[in-house]
Amino acid sequence: IVDRFNHHITWGQKPNLAHKQLVNLARPLRIRQILTTNLDTLIEQAFGEVDIPLRIIETTTSGNLPDPDLVLGSNCLIKMHGGAQQTRADFSLNEIASDEDKDRFVRYLNHEREIGGVRCVYNPSHLLLLGFSGADCRVIDLIQEALWRLPDMKVFCVANSMRTQET
Repeated sequence: IVDRFNHHITWGQKPNLAHKQLVNLARPLRIRQILTTNLDTLIEQAFGEVDIPLRIIETTTSGNLPDPDLVLGSNCLIKMHGGAQQTRADFSLNEIASDEDKDRFVRYLNHEREIGGVRCVYNPSHLLLLGFSGADCRVIDLIQEALWRLPDMKVFCVANSMRTQET
């Protein structure tokens, strides 16, 4: 039922100015990983319109965030609530994030990689929130964990409502 509803409300939708601005900011701000709680395919469409490849990973109610080593080397969209199938639309959205997800989320923002035998440390990245309502307790928990573990990290929030600004 949930999957059919998602298909119904997103059918025929086109990327709006916010989706297109994200695409325009991706290269100059070196945005490589995008995490979204949206179920639609509008981000994918916006990137596709300008021929920027984007790897899509959908998490489900039974899955955790993907391992950072799998996503950090490419432009990647992580759909935190799933996608057209196996949508995460249950009470798990309000549960505390697992320790594994917290660790992975922080590693998206502050990570080490070995490239050609050379250890490269990226610390910390900043977090840009676009249109996030702040209603997802699990995501808020992930952000709070990152702020606690990465005190130099900055969070930039483009709010689309007064409620978001208060969160």
